[in-house]
Amino acid sequence: MQTPTTPALADELYISESGLTARCLPYDSVQEVELIIPLPQNPSEWIRATLSIPKSSAQSSARPEVTVVCHGMCSWRNQILLESISRRLSAASSAPAATLRFDFRGNGASSSAWSYDNSESLDLDDLKTVLAYLKSNDYTVTRLVGHSQACRTLLKYYSTEPEPPALCVLLSGRFYPVPTPKGRFTDEQIRLLDDEGSFLWFKRGVREFVVAKEACERRADMDIPGLVKTINSRHPSVKFTVIHGSDDTTVPVEDGRAFNDAIDDCKYLEIEGANHGFNGTKHLEVLVAKIIEY
Repeated sequence: MQTPTTPALADELYISESGLTARCLPYDSVQEVELIIPLPQNPSEWIRATLSIPKSSAQSSARPEVTVVCHGMCSWRNQILLESISRRLSAASSAPAATLRFDFRGNGASSSAWSYDNSESLDLDDLKTVLAYLKSNDYTVTRLVGHSQACRTLLKYYSTEPEPPALCVLLSGRFYPVPTPKGRFTDEQIRLLDDEGSFLWFKRGVREFVVAKEACERRADMDIPGLVKTINSRHPSVKFTVIHGSDDTTVPVEDGRAFNDAIDDCKYLEIEGANHGFNGTKHLEVLVAKIIEY
């Protein structure tokens, strides 16, 4: 597998400028490869990714099956929860699998600017690009995992793709869309949104996270219940796992329960005391055990 030349915006720059750190449990049984995947339709843009491979598979000529892990809003591939899940899946004692986690464009060390409605545009294209890249390198993707906003991207993908992976995992996903989730923006930010059409939410290193009114409206327009109905009809064999924390104050636990009720083939786990990010690695073993249950 060939890795393209590293662009100027490297992980080291992003981490040092933002203060973010990669904090996860080390596993001697896992080998990692850093990838930069160019966009076929625009080679000047790229997706930064990390492929975790069980060392037991690295020496084999056969490619291991891959689970793709997708991060949520304003996050990146090495956020503690997602990095830990990825490496733990690859280090599993029974049936270890390769995992690939990546930065959606506008986040982490990938290119492009961030938008509040990325899941309606760039994110879906990025997911397709990553899956096509893996396929071109003879990897078989068997499971997709999404956290928070990425659940929307996965549902849109499954509702439109003729032959998606057989397994899908939704972590802390939102079932009931709302224009601006309660408590996300201040009164002053909402005033700026109404009066000026946008505001600077925050900065992280070289990134500026600007929220535009049009992006909020496009984001609110996505019909999640409708996507689920389409998936039930088009892909009755796809198996879903939905996991939600009882103490999630970002996306209420009722959203997780609603997914469980709406999806035909679904396993549901509600983790008592867990927040939106599942308290870092506190519930890691429970999460991984449920993810690989199917």
